[in-house]
Amino acid sequence: MRGQPHSGSGQGAGPTPFSGFGGMGGGRSFQPRHQGPQGMGSQRQRAYKRPFKCSLEDLADPSGRKKKLKVKNLVTDPMTGETKMAERIYNVRIKPGWKAGTKVTFPAKDGFPPITFILKEKPHLFLKRVGNNLHWPCSISTRQAERGAKLSIPLPDGETLTVSTRDRIPTKDGERMVVTGKGMPIKGGPERGDLVIVFRVIPEKVDEQ
Repeated sequence: MRGQPHSGSGQGAGPTPFSGFGGMGGGRSFQPRHQGPQGMGSQRQRAYKRPFKCSLEDLADPSGRKKKLKVKNLVTDPMTGETKMAERIYNVRIKPGWKAGTKVTFPAKDGFPPITFILKEKPHLFLKRVGNNLHWPCSISTRQAERGAKLSIPLPDGETLTVSTRDRIPTKDGERMVVTGKGMPIKGGPERGDLVIVFRVIPEKVDEQ
């Protein structure tokens, strides 16, 4: 089971044309728009843009994860002129290193207009992506700053990284440690960005006698 990183002591208006857009488990809903007798196959159909969300784990997986995005839309039968609700699944293969704003476009097909999915990154619990690097604000106690600490950090690709601060004692508040090659994959790879650990030294409370 994956968890948060931890440190030890020295030991350790108008309607839109789509409805039911989202992942296979459901998602945001969009109301359909009737397109008239020609249906969605009209030459004047416009392309639509919709966001899809990825976690850092999705974007760091070296095997490339797949997202299934479900779209429902009213389409018109060209033979009968009747409209009906149709459903289509778009398969998006995520490439390691993709960033927020990456666009994946599908052409018009089977009564559905062209659509562009735009990637949005989900906030991570403790890591922040800065370009290809990952930043982790690490809080340590005064004792850990003076004596050193062993840090265990779960990375988005599934690796758990262990580093020690014993070779840099005393660790100062605001000091940074850069671990080369432990950040996000760089598109086209196999290089990766860096992990940047920013230390925050928290004074320990003294019990009043």
